[in-house]
Amino acid sequence: MFSRTKILTAVFLLAIGICTGSARAQTFPSPTIEQLILQYFGIGVTDGNPQATTAVFANDAFNIYGLYPLLDKAPKGLMNHYAFRADASYGELHTDVIDGEFYTVNLAQGWRFTNHVGLVYSVPLEYRDTEGAHVYIGGLNVGLPINILLDHGKGLSWSVTPWAVGGVGVSDELDQGALVYGLGGTSSLTLHGNFLGITLANQIGYEDGDPFHYSSFFNNEQPIHQTILKNGLIGSLHIGPAFVDGGASYTNLLDGGFVDEYWSPDVGIGVKLGNGFLRAGYHGDIGNNYRATSIRLMFQIAL
Repeated sequence: MFSRTKILTAVFLLAIGICTGSARAQTFPSPTIEQLILQYFGIGVTDGNPQATTAVFANDAFNIYGLYPLLDKAPKGLMNHYAFRADASYGELHTDVIDGEFYTVNLAQGWRFTNHVGLVYSVPLEYRDTEGAHVYIGGLNVGLPINILLDHGKGLSWSVTPWAVGGVGVSDELDQGALVYGLGGTSSLTLHGNFLGITLANQIGYEDGDPFHYSSFFNNEQPIHQTILKNGLIGSLHIGPAFVDGGASYTNLLDGGFVDEYWSPDVGIGVKLGNGFLRAGYHGDIGNNYRATSIRLMFQIAL
């Protein structure tokens, strides 16, 4: 729990800073009150929590290449050489002392060149409002899905995707923002049956960044050097054109953060639309002193 002692300590540090600190952010003693808030409340813009820029970019890659691959693993045919997906969600986040809400939109397209090689790009976007602090996140991810084991209806199929991402996260209210960029790789291994499917997804990525400079009293810049490990398992049951799925993933921010590890349950129902689908579901991010829940709608067409 966020103790009353920590709150009083933060107020005490603020009082000292106002009475004795210089007006130049670069010379104000660290940690500042804002850095304490970012550390203990989990509202950092660029890194350190499940709704920060680094985590948003990593989660986008994990979805389109790992748990819910945009391009399937079947041999290239007339109905699976192109795919488009729109993925939107609304959610609420809660820590011990602060609450907020967020909206996400992820748009992705992919092309299959051969049975084994494709190209995918996605645009992850998020808007977050945390007690009046508005955060805007946007990026571009480009990946090269490589099918190692093809899907022939039953048995194992496997793809590995190297990817690169770049984008920005910014908040004027928090005087914080950065250009964020990184590289990673995602594995998606699926066991197929007549009606059941199980997918094991694993991902590692590294993201770096260049903070924006604000002319504010406090220096709220976050250093961005983050390695993110994600592991997930999801199962699906198909009954005619309808399906249900459910699973969970684990995320570890190896270089630390306010929420440096968390679990993400996923449950959904949907209907197949040719080679595409429409899915509605629930997604959560649950960590120490942090909980976010969202409803999610995913639509995909494939040609």
